[in-house]
Amino acid sequence: MLRESFSSKDTSLYQKVFFGSSKYPTWSGYAIGYYLIKKFIKNTDLVSWQSLMKKSPEEIKKAAGF
Repeated sequence: MLRESFSSKDTSLYQKVFFGSSKYPTWSGYAIGYYLIKKFIKNTDLVSWQSLMKKSPEEIKKAAGF
């Protein structure tokens, strides 16, 4: 499952997820990011992009339920 690789620094995985491969459709990484931020916003009371940009990836993952 891709969730376990969320913090991976593997550039080949990045290429496969963001640009497509036989396992992942093109732009999957962007779709995952959209979903993650959507869940984060739903689960918090943040209303501005400025506030969101100040959050660490760990804070966003936790609030989004990942």
